[in-house]
Amino acid sequence: MKLVSAILGVMLMSIACAWGRSYIVTAKGEGVWVSSVRTMTNVVIYYVPEGSEAEQSAIMTDIAGVIPAVAKGRQYTDQEIADTAGLIDKLAMRFFKLRKHLIALNQQWQVLRTPETGVEEKISALARKFDASAKDQATFKDVSLQMEMIRFKDASGKYSNQVEAALIQIGSAYFGANRGKGDKLLNDPDTSVLHFLACKKEVDGLKAGYLGEAQKLQLDMALQKCCDATIKAGIEAAKQSLLAGKTVDSYLESSGALRTLKLATADLAQPKDVVDRATFALRAAAIQACPGYDFALKGCPANEDDRKCLLETKKFASVMTIRTLDFDEQAYMFPPKTPGPPEGDTYRQPFRILFNRVQPKNREYMIGGEIRVDGAGKPKTFLWRVPAFEIRDGHAETTLEVPASRLSGEDVSFFLVCKDTTVKEGEQAKWIALSLGCQISVGKAK
Repeated sequence: MKLVSAILGVMLMSIACAWGRSYIVTAKGEGVWVSSVRTMTNVVIYYVPEGSEAEQSAIMTDIAGVIPAVAKGRQYTDQEIADTAGLIDKLAMRFFKLRKHLIALNQQWQVLRTPETGVEEKISALARKFDASAKDQATFKDVSLQMEMIRFKDASGKYSNQVEAALIQIGSAYFGANRGKGDKLLNDPDTSVLHFLACKKEVDGLKAGYLGEAQKLQLDMALQKCCDATIKAGIEAAKQSLLAGKTVDSYLESSGALRTLKLATADLAQPKDVVDRATFALRAAAIQACPGYDFALKGCPANEDDRKCLLETKKFASVMTIRTLDFDEQAYMFPPKTPGPPEGDTYRQPFRILFNRVQPKNREYMIGGEIRVDGAGKPKTFLWRVPAFEIRDGHAETTLEVPASRLSGEDVSFFLVCKDTTVKEGEQAKWIALSLGCQISVGKAK
């Protein structure tokens, strides 16, 4: 009760008061951020948890403390700062598990107690540094970040106006120095995906400066025009490539190109499904261009033999969601025959793999497996090496061989994975799932 009384003495400025964002600590040692908190008496406290609109209440004796976050621009007395910091220290010693939040709050209040010196000169020096630079994007980001750090540490808001003015000054200078480069890119007739990505990067950089709404709108409209032209050209190029080749390989090339186009323009495509609709149209055209194939299996080319096999084994084909790896659906996998139990000490399972786009040369593949564990949140994941295989007309076959003792009696979801080549040298290898899982109950060894 002494702690509650002390907190009330510091926080309650009147019988009816209201605070902004605060951190409430209950007598049970639970912490909750609230967007507002008030009290009508010294008995009941009312608060609205962040992310909610419903007001809640609690008996004051159930509350160990209410710590307000520092309000930007408000001036605090030395006594307010000292009393609040002291209360935070007491709560931190009493409730160890809440120290992370309490220490962060304490740091905000301690900054008020010991304000940084020479801040005005630091702001001016940063502005001069940018003015003397080439005004490129790297320097702009560096100076802006340092300005924002000054603003973050300025808990009282004393230097807020000076920081804001400096940011507007360097933002305007950055925009003026780089607008010509942006205009040149945006007016270039190049409709390739690489050119569009370069334009988008340049526009994003320009918009990082302090611009007026008219300038932002002008940039957005120019980038949208570039995006529309890129999508139109990309869809037409994919269609013409298929019609010129009239082969499964030409279809796979076009399919991959549309996938790249979709990823590059996802934020700006109008309508949002424009590339998806073009992809389905490409599959329909491929049926005519590639007799004997259909493309209903995730866009993969299925021939007559594939369809016959799937009449028997479709329930074992790629349908299971992958829960433990990043997923990029590029393949459809199934056993060509109904799976059987292990024979002897080795479990052998053939798989046929159909691809929906051209695969990079020398890509490293493995077969993954997820095994559900009773009571566990995620399944166990295994990766097994398989012999290198040749891809022809979007088709490949491989056989998984593992010790029977590893899988005997298990329900396993098998799927195709590839090595992520974007991982830098020295970092841990990363694998990406390329197909959904083939659920197979591995019987007991004979």
